Formats: sequence, structure tokens, C-alpha cells
Amino acid sequence: MRTLKKSWQFRTCYRTGRKVTCRFAVLFVCPNPDRDGLRVGVVASRRVGNAVRRSRARRLMRVAARELADRWNDRDVWAVFVARAGATEATSREVTGAIARALECAGLVAAPERRHME
Repeated sequence: MRTLKKSWQFRTCYRTGRKVTCRFAVLFVCPNPDRDGLRVGVVASRRVGNAVRRSRARRLMRVAARELADRWNDRDVWAVFVARAGATEATSREVTGAIARALECAGLVAAPERRHME
């Protein structure tokens, strides 16, 4: 999984991307003009909290992005994860689950395969 690094890439994603919200993050997803695979950017504003809280929120978003990377329906997209204030008090599993459910409802990622016990 590669990252978005340039400010114009983030602006493009904000302007032209599809917006998906969940309890812990706002996600912007747009087609990758370079068609070179999934690229992810992670952002946390001062509204999230002090530097320690913002770092924790960004770390949780990166973990969620890494866990969901193989489930994207279209692999050639740019995705920007914008952390919300509630993300700092949540566990990694809660953040990943909330983001996964939001992306599944939007049809951007495939639902996980369920194993049934017999």
C-alpha cells in the first residue's frame, strides 16, 4: 500500500472523490488518475486533540487502511482517511470495523467471507 504525499493529490480527492462517513472517520475515495494501485492518505486536524491524540488517530487510521487494503473492489483508487475526534478513545478493532462497515455499505469494499461452524 502506497501513500498520498502531495497536497494536490489530497485536494483532488476532496474535490472529486466520493465521501463516506462513519463514527470515527470521514473517507474520500476517487479514481487514481495514474492507475498505479491503491494510494492512501491519513489526516487528523487539531479538532481531534493535541499532538499525542492526533498521532494515535492517524495510527489507527493507517492500521484500518492496511487491514482493508486487499478488500477494495477497485484497486486503482486514492483514499483519504480524515480522523474524527471519537477515534482517539476507540480501540483499533472498533475503528477498523466502523470504517469497514461504512465502505461495505457504500459498495467500495467486498464483505468479508463468513465461515460457518458445523
